[in-house]
Amino acid sequence: MRVSRNWLGDFLELEDIAPVRIAELLTMSGTEVERTLDVGRGLDQVVVGEVVDLARVEGSDHLFLARVRGGDEEPQDVVCGAGNLFVGALVPWARPGTTLPSGLEIGRRKIRGVVSNGMLCAADEVGLGSDHEGILLLPPANAGAGLPLSDLYPEDTVYELEILSNRADCLSHWGVARELAAVLDRPLREPDLRPVASSGQPLLNSLTVEIEDESVCPFYRADGFGGIPDRAAPHWMQRRLQAVGQRSVSGIVDVANYVLLDVGQPLHTFDLERLQAGGGHIRLGVRQARAGDRLRCLDGVDRALDPATLLITAGDRATAIAGVIGGQDSAVHEGTRELVLEAASFAWTSVRSTSRRLGLRTEASSRFERLLAPQLAPVGALRFARLLTDEIGGTLRPGPVEAGRMPASAGPIRVAAASISSLLGVPLTPERTAAALRRLQFTVSSEGPDLEVIPPAVRTDVREPVDLVEEVGRIIGYQEVPGTIPVMRRAPRAGAATAPAARLAADLAIGAGYTECITGSLVPSDLVSPVRGLGTGRTDLALANPLSTQLGALRSSLLPGLLSSCQLNQARGRDRVRLFEQGRVFWRVDGARPEEPELLALVDQDVEPDPDGSAERLLHLLRVCQGLGERLSLGETEFRPAEHSGFHPFRCAEIWSGGQTWGVLGELSPKALAQLELRGRVVAAELRTDGWLVPGGRPSLAPALTRTPALVLDLAVTVPERALLGEALAAVHERAIPWLERIWLLDQYQGSQVLAGRKGWTFRLRLRDPERTLTGHDGEVTRQRVLTCLRERVAAELR
Repeated sequence: MRVSRNWLGDFLELEDIAPVRIAELLTMSGTEVERTLDVGRGLDQVVVGEVVDLARVEGSDHLFLARVRGGDEEPQDVVCGAGNLFVGALVPWARPGTTLPSGLEIGRRKIRGVVSNGMLCAADEVGLGSDHEGILLLPPANAGAGLPLSDLYPEDTVYELEILSNRADCLSHWGVARELAAVLDRPLREPDLRPVASSGQPLLNSLTVEIEDESVCPFYRADGFGGIPDRAAPHWMQRRLQAVGQRSVSGIVDVANYVLLDVGQPLHTFDLERLQAGGGHIRLGVRQARAGDRLRCLDGVDRALDPATLLITAGDRATAIAGVIGGQDSAVHEGTRELVLEAASFAWTSVRSTSRRLGLRTEASSRFERLLAPQLAPVGALRFARLLTDEIGGTLRPGPVEAGRMPASAGPIRVAAASISSLLGVPLTPERTAAALRRLQFTVSSEGPDLEVIPPAVRTDVREPVDLVEEVGRIIGYQEVPGTIPVMRRAPRAGAATAPAARLAADLAIGAGYTECITGSLVPSDLVSPVRGLGTGRTDLALANPLSTQLGALRSSLLPGLLSSCQLNQARGRDRVRLFEQGRVFWRVDGARPEEPELLALVDQDVEPDPDGSAERLLHLLRVCQGLGERLSLGETEFRPAEHSGFHPFRCAEIWSGGQTWGVLGELSPKALAQLELRGRVVAAELRTDGWLVPGGRPSLAPALTRTPALVLDLAVTVPERALLGEALAAVHERAIPWLERIWLLDQYQGSQVLAGRKGWTFRLRLRDPERTLTGHDGEVTRQRVLTCLRERVAAELR
């Protein structure tokens, strides 16, 4: 929706507020400004031109040669392609040397052999709308040849707003001004709703209204007008409509459109004689469509109407689709002298479903489907009567004729002032809270610690106490909410995890490059897998009544399912697969109920591996398991050589911590790979997760922030081929070397650069002193201490 700053000025004082500040205030109060348009800027160089002669350009079927006069000077020739020109027309003329608001510079050009002195402009070319169908025709009563166009169209700022779906009250200048008045804490001027004196025959003598179902049309009002002259809307009204993107149609239609954008009430005008269709009493009705009902709408489309469509009828004849669009047969026109004005309230559900079903969204439907307040109907009728009689002419017939019942306004909402302050996080006194609501025209009374609030009738979106919290926050400004650090009100229990261990394990696996996989808990009864991880030596738990032999047992390990997924990926051409799964397995325990431990399994397959990369893959998996132990506060993690079914006898280890085994990892043996028909190299691990961070254990604490930088250095050694990494790291940890914060294996190497029977290890050391920055000398001292430990335990030698 577009609103004009000059138009908003009718309702509150804005002269001292910069246009950009208005945009900021609207956005911060909940009405988003999508863009700002400058209207009427740069029009001082464009003048009003009078067409004194008009002829076709020789040899062209669409170009005209207009003789245009711009004041007292001699008329000049201007070539134009618009077909709406006529002798005597007043039009915008950009003479040679003029720069239009778009930045286009106008010069003198030869067209079809004729010199054109400038350009006659359409509305969009001078920034006064989007219409480009013809030249902008200026009103004779206000324009004079040679007058600067800026005198007719003063500068304005137009805001394009995104109105929320529950804020029908903001779909008008009055509604937007109400928001600004509240934010700025300024008085809001009301629209001119003074009653108009009526004369002539009462409208009831010639028209009655019947509503078939008041649940879809609770209120309908008809007003009659007579003696209406064929007169265009005044220039100021046309100018405002053009500024917000509305095309001027006729005096009557322009007034109805103006009221829609002014106060927000959709109106519809019927030609009285066309409603009578030959004379007689008019019976206006509001009913659902019946079989055979059709309507040629104002957009020229002849529509068949289904029973779900709500209609306005005259007798048995459909004249409009309620709340959406009118019909051509009853529309006002240039010869209309008497009209009937409709101001009604329609159920939002009916209007929305009809609009969607017809694929037709109009200015009226976009308001009714947002739960427009019924109380706006008489406001719109009074505003139309005042503008029509003052600006166009005509008289109001005694009436109006009404049907239905005006729904009651919403009742009071009771809310504790302290709860509003608490939910907003802003210290507010009850007086300040009440003042913020009164600025929005809410009626507020206090009873002890509670506030009793009655929203204005137009605020159909405010129904609950929480709605009032939002309103107070909007008006005091969300910038008033102080920035605070979240506070934990309750101390964590000793041993309680800060997050579920399983979730932490999954996050770490994903961060290490593994993809989560979910396989079935049911496996074939005769499943024979060479790799069973922690399920080694256990049999799958058979079901008493299986659905099929393929689903006849409960799994005892996650690895067979993951390795089957590797087979599928290999068959589909995937060269590198990293998968992990978390889930329960089922182990038989003699004389007791079966155990259901939670496990985590990881598999890394490289179909075409680098011959020297096997150790690196196993090392990567080892680091992941180490990281899990650190994240979950298991203490020192130890890797002990072991033999497990399906794993390489020299590349397999059990994972120990706190005196118990909680996992196994290693590289699959060539025999297991052949049985599984897997190519390349595969490393795998399976870990128990159900015992982590049990009550009474050590809670996971965030490390304290350090003030000093770390010193990171590497140590490269050679060790015997059968040396164990876990034994080497344990020796370093036992020594408790000062400043050593962490040590880990960075690389392992075997090849021509080390002696036969030996292998190379490269360790990374991270050193830190909490009190000072370590020097290079400190680092060398620590490196020698670590080397001494390794030399004593695993016969390491410096490379």
